[in-house]
Amino acid sequence: MSNEERIEARIESEFQSRRSKPHQNGERTVKIEIASAGLTVDEVLDHKWVKDAYSATDGEYTVHVKAESDIHVSTI
Repeated sequence: MSNEERIEARIESEFQSRRSKPHQNGERTVKIEIASAGLTVDEVLDHKWVKDAYSATDGEYTVHVKAESDIHVSTI
């Protein structure tokens, strides 16, 4: 599994667990936490869905995902 696929799987998993839908406004982001295992913050920042990312705690990155990303999530 490539780093891009690992990042997408972690982002999609977090969105699905929150059962929320990203806002349609392209300027807005959705803040989530993903596991950092095996990924550098630079690899996460390089992903097309990610607006910003930083290490908040050991083992997790706080990630701001672009609202216009093509993530398929369940609606409330």
